[in-house]
Parts: sequence; structure tokens; C-alpha cells
Amino acid sequence: MKNPELKRLRPALRALERPLGLSWPVSYEIREDENTCRIISDPAKASHEIWLHAKVSRDFQLFQPDVAHELCHAWLAENIDPCFSCMYFKREYTGLKGKQAAEFAERARMTYVAWCHVDIWVNEVRHHYRPKLTTSDLDSFSRSVLGLARRGQWQMLGELTNLLAIALNLAEIERFGLSSPDFSFVLKGVGEKAATLISVFQEFYVSLPQLSIGREKNIKILEESVVRSAQILDLPFIPRLVYQEDRYVWEV
Repeated sequence: MKNPELKRLRPALRALERPLGLSWPVSYEIREDENTCRIISDPAKASHEIWLHAKVSRDFQLFQPDVAHELCHAWLAENIDPCFSCMYFKREYTGLKGKQAAEFAERARMTYVAWCHVDIWVNEVRHHYRPKLTTSDLDSFSRSVLGLARRGQWQMLGELTNLLAIALNLAEIERFGLSSPDFSFVLKGVGEKAATLISVFQEFYVSLPQLSIGREKNIKILEESVVRSAQILDLPFIPRLVYQEDRYVWEV
């Protein structure tokens, strides 16, 4: 934590870590080129590295749910497996070039999209430890979506990742038994096809089983759910988890 901003944030960051009882050390880096927070959990080094976008240091209170979210990825990495924290792919893919490399990059991107519902389980961990952050996070997301809709930003709202984020948000609200925002204006604005996709994924996300004791069982739940997500998205390949060297990696 050499960055002076990180030094200033250290007490708040450690306060978020403490209830989780993480065993692996957590390092942080503020990245000006990032527009979100993300985590790398490395089982070989038994460590977590969290990248924070610059706005976190300017308004930590606002982005506290995002940082806590990444730390709950870390908790799942330690208590189940790092495949719940970040995505690794088979080592052979690093040697691809040209067209093959481009094809793999697209498959990796779409596998990530099919994997993004892991946030359901991540946020359930966060809700257990800090339920107030759930309300804060969901309310903030809803305000953002409704704000984009009021400004007529339909193209942005219609992007696949945003449609899935809306479905995830609505599914979390349902799973936590919270009051749902009125997104009827949004669903009408994005169009029938997009609204149907949101509905299908919301139902799928609500149906996801809760994680339980047992590493292999939970890894199977993750893999099967990613396969199902890929099928709904009509991807031309089926992602599979395989064990390579010291970790589970994705084969695409």
C-alpha cells in the first residue's frame, strides 16, 4: 500500500476484510484505467489482488459495496475454490496466434458473460456479513438504470452485459425478499426481445441453488450453471471446468 490514497483507505479496507476472516493476504491497487473493481485470487501464491477504480478513493462510502463484493469473491475463493473469484483458462490458449487467438479471446469474453451470475453467490456472502450494503447496492443500481432510461440511453441499456445485470439485480431482490423497483418503463424501452431475455435470465438466476458444504459439489453447481447460461445465450461452444496443475481452469 505505497500509494498515499491506499494508505488513507487502509483502516476502511481492513474493516471490510475483518468479518470475513480471510487467510490469504489481500493487496490493493488503484487503477486509473479501470471503471470497475476486480479481483485476482491466485491459489499458487495463496493471495488476493484487488484492483480499485479511481473513484473508490474519492468516495469510499459510495463504492463500499463494490469493494466488499470483491472481498466476498476472496472468501469464496478460500472457502470453496478460486474459480468463484476469477477466471483462469487452459494454459494452451496462451500460445495461440492470429485468427485462433482472436477466436479464443471472443470465447473467453463470452464465457465470462456466461459466468457473471457467480455474483449471486458472492452477494449472498456479502448480505450475510453486511446486509445494509445489499440495499445500498441494489438501490444504487436501480437509480442508475432508471436514470439512463429517463435520458433515453436505450442503446447502452440494450447491451447484453447490461441486460444481464438488470436480470441479476431483479433476481437478487427476489431472492432477498426485497421490494422490487418499477422497471416497466425500462422493459418497454429496451424492446420485446431484450425484455424477454431479462425475464428468462431473471428466472434462471432465481432458480440457482444456494451453495453448501462441499468443494466438488459447489464446483459442479458452478460449471452446470455456466453451461446452462451458455445454452440460453446460444453460444456455439460449451465451457467446461478442468483441473490443470494447481487450479480449475476453463476449457472453451
